[in-house]
Amino acid sequence: MSELLPCPFCGGTDLDWTAEAADAVTFYGQIECHTCEAIMHSEECWGSEEDAEIDVKDKWNRRAPVSAPDGLALVPIEPTEDMVVNGFESWPDEYFSKPEDWLAFEAMSGCQQAAHKARLCWAAMLEAAPTESK
Repeated sequence: MSELLPCPFCGGTDLDWTAEAADAVTFYGQIECHTCEAIMHSEECWGSEEDAEIDVKDKWNRRAPVSAPDGLALVPIEPTEDMVVNGFESWPDEYFSKPEDWLAFEAMSGCQQAAHKARLCWAAMLEAAPTESK
């Protein structure tokens, strides 16, 4: 049988599955999270405990894809090493940037340069952030 994913509500892994008799010949499956006490039952009754187990575990493990609203991105709470390195390396540099980019950067005031570097750093970190598709 398939393993159970962590609880979709609390992330807990202290989970139990049971088959309960609905009547003399049918069963339903139940999964309980002992961390937050969430409980899920199979939606149908089955002729065997094994079928009830398959049904309830499939339903427990089925998760809606997680996506961020338009204009936002899902990123790790702590930046990865890749994100930090890419962010740091995004800043304009006299020797590595295009000449026109460096001249534009040099023409900015100190506050404008700081804001520009912050925007470049953030964009590079977002680009380097891990995603499911990477």
